[in-house]
Amino acid sequence: MTRMRLYFLMIPIMKINRIISALSIVILVLAALSIVPSPSAQAQFNLEALTEASIDTAIESYSDISMNHPNADAVGYLSARGAIQGYADGTFKVDQAVNRAEALKIILLGGSIDVEASLTTNAFPDVPGSAWYTPFVAKARTMGIIAGNPDGTFRPATTLNLAEALKIVLLAKERDVSTLSASGMIYTDVEAGSWFAPYVLYAKNKNLIEASGNIYPGQPMSRGKLVELMFRLSVVLENNLERFPDDSASSGTDSTDTSSTTGTTGTGGTTGDTDTGTTGSGSTTAGADLEASLKISLSVGNFLFNPNEIRINAGQEAQLQFTSVSGFHDFNIDELGISRQLSTSGTTTIELKVDQPGSYTFYCSVGNHRALGMEGTLIVE
Repeated sequence: MTRMRLYFLMIPIMKINRIISALSIVILVLAALSIVPSPSAQAQFNLEALTEASIDTAIESYSDISMNHPNADAVGYLSARGAIQGYADGTFKVDQAVNRAEALKIILLGGSIDVEASLTTNAFPDVPGSAWYTPFVAKARTMGIIAGNPDGTFRPATTLNLAEALKIVLLAKERDVSTLSASGMIYTDVEAGSWFAPYVLYAKNKNLIEASGNIYPGQPMSRGKLVELMFRLSVVLENNLERFPDDSASSGTDSTDTSSTTGTTGTGGTTGDTDTGTTGSGSTTAGADLEASLKISLSVGNFLFNPNEIRINAGQEAQLQFTSVSGFHDFNIDELGISRQLSTSGTTTIELKVDQPGSYTFYCSVGNHRALGMEGTLIVE
């Protein structure tokens, strides 16, 4: 919660008009998620009452977000302000993918842009006039925020990726990136000549995204990542900051996914451990020194888990430490109720304890990765 502490330290020196503007952004984000408070509730909002404790409480109210989840601060902050809320089952679904239609609604309203409900023209052939998202698509196209695909379609049900999200979020906030230029590589996987390079460079300069090496611009945007991006940009703009304040940016460390998970047969959790795994290819087995270390390092890439066979004893506590070497992936074991997005720029550690002996299949559910062979077996003996 360090970056939240930094943010609160800045609140006393904010100008009143910035506070009012920030409140407007929150209310609009709230409207984007169809959770609009009554006028009296808005009037009763007390900025001073928003403390670190209230943010922690908001995070803890969700059963699927740990305090160490990379998007916990953003979710907790906006939740504590009443801007967003979870589902009836007590979850937030922070890792749930956001499609283009859903993202446009959140981004436009969150960017203080008026969208007339009657606006149904200037959309796309695959956007029917009667669809709930048509006004948002039409408005975004009119503003030049989106242009559609080469075939003339918009594909509203397609999951938004990082490059697209950066462009839409920044243009919605009228950020001018036309003067930004770079030579060579902005990130290992972002060339200066890419269409999305200026948006990535702006995000890098403002610390809107955390990455080291690759950022995987084609990675799908989740609910949590979109909220994170909007949260960071709002903090930067409303406080006239050069960069979003974050200790990890100054320390030079990679971001590490330390979100928790719970299985139906065993228990799960994560730690901040950042040991690196080994790389390689082919079918291998881990577990020879498991009794001593209780740690298993796995490398994750396109399209494999290495090792792809893990052995533990029933009732034994183990740490699975995933280090990404390429691509965007997740880790799933259906029988244990485990589904966790894996960090692309650090190490994800999942604590695992399974009481029932047997074989459990683990796999990556991103795209067609599993069909391409990205799966393995957890053997509990």
